Amino acid sequence: MAVSSEIDTTAPDPRFGGWAGQAQRLTGEYLDSVSAPNGAMLAAAPRFYGDRVRFHGRTMSIAALVAEKRRFVRRWPERRYAAQDGTLRTACNAASATCIVRTVIGFSAQNPERGARSQGLSELNLTISFAGDRPVIVSESSRVLRRGSAALSSAERGRDGGA
Repeated sequence: MAVSSEIDTTAPDPRFGGWAGQAQRLTGEYLDSVSAPNGAMLAAAPRFYGDRVRFHGRTMSIAALVAEKRRFVRRWPERRYAAQDGTLRTACNAASATCIVRTVIGFSAQNPERGARSQGLSELNLTISFAGDRPVIVSESSRVLRRGSAALSSAERGRDGGA
């Protein structure tokens, strides 16, 4: 049996480190914007996304996405979203010039007029493209992992006013 003496010395793509860091920063900035007052959130939304976005399984234009976000802020005018420590994971792909960011977020959303509140933990998945002149979100999905205040970390409850 012949044994190959060849060793793969291909270095990882040097862009990955930079892309991963940029994707993680973009994710943090995005979560901060979702927690911002309604007008600020809606004004910031276009800077995070590409012209076409796959949003929770549906491909849409940025205009349609902003309309979706507008409905969301009307339903939940008070929001707090924060990545949970130690849950951020990033995987980059040179062939597609993308990074996928996955994180668990604590969320709290309220609508005082309706007396409604939703809180808990969700998993957020973002695909960020580096194909253009700036990184943009080209796909977003999430799923609720747990509902209720017990699902939030003690630090997050403290930032959310103890709710």
